[in-house]
Amino acid sequence: MTANILGGAVTLPFVPSNGNYSFNTTINNVPYTFNVLWNTRDADPDNGIEGAWYFDVLDATNTPIVTQVKVVLGAMLGRLSSDLLFLTGCIVAIDTSGGEREAGYDDIGVNPDGSTNRVLVKWIPVLELQYQKAQAALASS
Repeated sequence: MTANILGGAVTLPFVPSNGNYSFNTTINNVPYTFNVLWNTRDADPDNGIEGAWYFDVLDATNTPIVTQVKVVLGAMLGRLSSDLLFLTGCIVAIDTSGGEREAGYDDIGVNPDGSTNRVLVKWIPVLELQYQKAQAALASS
């Protein structure tokens, strides 16, 4: 999977129902490794929360760029990093159902058949974010 600054958003291949795995991707011609982990310590049974997804991003030399980033809807994940990955875009989790419920164990990412689940994790280029902001400003004026 590859994206560049002039391209659009890229859906990262998070996998449902697998609590510990890694995947490789290339964004802006730079290779990255994502280590993904389901953490049941975040469970809150009284509120129907069974746990939470976390990820690390490593560069081509396996040096951590960001670690233990919790997947939270609507947040710019990894935003405090000064790595090029986060200077040229941001990673966000989106509830495609509009329900604004955090991702459960079986709710995230892309299935083996290519179909998508309720919550997708995407890298969105800065240019696309600026365009969306400008469109929203025009629509409200």
